[in-house]
Amino acid sequence: MSESQPRPKHSRPHSAPLPLSPLTPPSSSTLRGERPKPGFYSEATAMYVLDRVGVALAAASAALVVGRGVLDIVSGLCVGYVSALAGITMRDFLIGRSPITWVRDTSYQYATMVTFIATLIIVRNLPPIPYSYTVVADALAMVAIAMVTTREAEKAHVPSFAIGFLAGFTGIVGGLARDLSCQEVPLAMKSHIYATSLVAGACVYLLMQGRGVRQPVSFWVAFAVALLFRFAAVFGGWELPFFNPPHAPFGPTAH
Repeated sequence: MSESQPRPKHSRPHSAPLPLSPLTPPSSSTLRGERPKPGFYSEATAMYVLDRVGVALAAASAALVVGRGVLDIVSGLCVGYVSALAGITMRDFLIGRSPITWVRDTSYQYATMVTFIATLIIVRNLPPIPYSYTVVADALAMVAIAMVTTREAEKAHVPSFAIGFLAGFTGIVGGLARDLSCQEVPLAMKSHIYATSLVAGACVYLLMQGRGVRQPVSFWVAFAVALLFRFAAVFGGWELPFFNPPHAPFGPTAH
């Protein structure tokens, strides 16, 4: 190379950007082509575990209700499956995910069957279990399923207003199916703060995400808020204003 020609400058090669999942919103580090740094918290693992814990708790609540009735084991197991998997089914259907998660992942079915049978054996061989156990299991299950739905809907780019509806609907549909199948008055019709707690949790999560709060912090704070609202309704008697016909006695149990 002659001295008159300029010497080429050596530039660092640009790293190729990482492929993005269509359901995962890109982060600033991913857009810059940087690989995410490993950390203690894994969102994928947390959602995986929480979703199955919610299913197991829904199955346990179904077993607590079935154990007080006269259903045979097969009919009771069907009620358990409907109660545990109804929310997952509706979530995947409404956000356009196919095939349904529990169809392609048998861990949901194992969690449902094992938890239901184990809880039913306990119910049938121990003194009567207080009804509050059913309510607590139902609250934990509905909040877990609703908050996972909130996150999955966000990753699927569902509008914020619809995310609140999805959280409330998918969280309560399993309990409705359980109580109606066992000819019980649904919990959703006994307490006014029921689906409201799930919508509140979804709104808190979306507001915190909009303010730039880290995703794990937003998620678990919203989870705690939803659970607090539900437990406040169960143990503290919290309720929202309700409407009665004119000249009717005031109260949710008025006839």
